[in-house]
Amino acid sequence: MLQRLNARFSEWTLETIFRSRQRWQRLAAKASDERGAMTIEYILIIALIAIIIITVFTVLLWPLLRPAIVGLIDRIVNAINGGDIS
Repeated sequence: MLQRLNARFSEWTLETIFRSRQRWQRLAAKASDERGAMTIEYILIIALIAIIIITVFTVLLWPLLRPAIVGLIDRIVNAINGGDIS
C-alpha cells in the first residue's frame, strides 16, 4: 500500500513538474512573440504626443484657465454645502 501511494505521489509530482514546464515554455514563447509590437509602439507615441500637446496648451492658457477652474471648484463646494448652484 505504501509503495502504491508513493508511486501515485511520484506520478503526480512528475505530472505537475511537466505541466509547469509546459506553461513556462508557452509563456516564454508568448513573451518572445513580437506580433503587435508595432501597434503598441504607435499607441505609446500617440499618447506621448497627446500628453505634450495637453501640457503645452495648459501652460500657455493657464492665465485663462485658472479663473475658470477656481470658479468651477467654488461652485462645486457651494453645491456640496447646500448652496445655490448658479
